[in-house]
Amino acid sequence: FEHLLYEDNMIIIKFWFSISKDEQQRRFESRRKNPLKQWKISPIDAVALETLDAARPGLGLDLALAAARDVVEGAIAVEGDSAKKQLADYGDEETPPVMVILKTLLKLPIYRQLLVFSFLTTLLRSVFLIWTPKFLFDIGQGASAAILKSAIFPLLGVAGTLFIGWYTDHYAKNGDRARMMWMMLAVCTAAISVLSAAASPNYNLILFILGGSGFFLLGPYSMSSGALTLDIAGAKGAGSCTGILDGLGYIGGAIAAFAAGAMSDALGWPQVFQVLTVFAVVSTLSAYGMSRGFQALARKA
Repeated sequence: FEHLLYEDNMIIIKFWFSISKDEQQRRFESRRKNPLKQWKISPIDAVALETLDAARPGLGLDLALAAARDVVEGAIAVEGDSAKKQLADYGDEETPPVMVILKTLLKLPIYRQLLVFSFLTTLLRSVFLIWTPKFLFDIGQGASAAILKSAIFPLLGVAGTLFIGWYTDHYAKNGDRARMMWMMLAVCTAAISVLSAAASPNYNLILFILGGSGFFLLGPYSMSSGALTLDIAGAKGAGSCTGILDGLGYIGGAIAAFAAGAMSDALGWPQVFQVLTVFAVVSTLSAYGMSRGFQALARKA
């Protein structure tokens, strides 16, 4: 039947998943400890584990691949011990408590750098989203024009988010998404520094820089509680990891909500952008540190 499908130009995809004896033992132990999974235990499990080596699962794989190649070339073997690798190791905990997740994550230098990154990039994001209309109004734009033109920041931010997601999915080496993050933030830092140094308002240049800031800031920002969360914490700790990151980030956002406006009234917008430039530099360095961390882990693997 499969050969008939193949002859009709149908694409056939078949997978053989196999796990090691150690991984099988770990899963059986997890089932015994977890009341919600004890129903999966059966007397045949222990017998199967004892005879796993004697059964020579590799022979079964060889036979399955040989049979598949009789139908179509290109059959592959997929390692099945872990569906998704992560940096955090929660031991044998199937559903680790929040404190276990927190302690495990805080031991990771990459996660501590991600906390700094989340706090500062959320602060930067909030300043632009909240105060850009006021900034444009203060430099001479009408109220309606200021509100409409401020939309360029989040609109190009959408493009930046899509770009970094696509790029890191396809081209991030060894799972190092942070490399593109710090590169984009470096460009964002340069853009913000131009705003701080502007002697007189050049509206077209300012709008261009605001749009560029949205593209190069919101792209990396979107990684912090999305793909990076799964890369670091895995499925078991993703929810708690995201909650901690977002909670700290919202503190930065709350600070931005009143501090930027108060500083602009007291010192002027150039000084506000000078401070934001410093924050952007620290954000870039934290992303760079994460990138170095991912590269170091890849070399050890």
